[in-house]
Amino acid sequence: MLFKIKQLLQSIIAQGHVLPWKIGAYCATTVYLMGCASANNALVQNDPLSNENLQARASQIHSLEEAQTIEANAIDQQQLADTTLEQAKVACYRKFFVNRCLDQVNQTRNDAWDASQIERSAARLYIRQQQAEAQRLALTEKLTTYNREEAAKAPLRAQNAAAYQARQQAYQAKLAQAQAQQQADAPKRAQNVEDFNAKVKRIEAIKQKRMDDAKKLMPQ
Repeated sequence: MLFKIKQLLQSIIAQGHVLPWKIGAYCATTVYLMGCASANNALVQNDPLSNENLQARASQIHSLEEAQTIEANAIDQQQLADTTLEQAKVACYRKFFVNRCLDQVNQTRNDAWDASQIERSAARLYIRQQQAEAQRLALTEKLTTYNREEAAKAPLRAQNAAAYQARQQAYQAKLAQAQAQQQADAPKRAQNVEDFNAKVKRIEAIKQKRMDDAKKLMPQ
């Protein structure tokens, strides 16, 4: 950001006719912005509800029951602070410095509410972490059980695979044997066809001879 502001100042000076008070105003703006940035960083680092602070508080909780108790108590304290505030406001309207009294009771409520919110948020963080851990452990156990069951089924799967492979090999062997037998019987089948065709020709020749003989015996 400083580099950009420096470029802007150099551009303004290069244009000429720039009054010194304008340059001073830009410089003051730069200092102000830097101060705001530093203040914001400090606020983030000192935020009671920052992740680091909540993690530190959550690490002091030792059980899910304790976290649930802390969260319930924090909610009760916040509700009590709201109720107390309404009652305190009524009392303030009877005093001379009403606004000052209202500011004080509001501040008291906010301080109590914020302190309870830290406890509430830390307890909720602990609960979420425990739930996530429980889910992780459940998933790990489920995966372990699955792997154990799969390992127990492995021998049976191997046996079934071997039996299937044996059946496939037997089928392929039987198919190869049938094909080999078919090839071996091919000449015999061809001879049978040839013999059958020759027999048909002989029968046809005999029929034709009988017909011719019958014609010869017919009177002219």
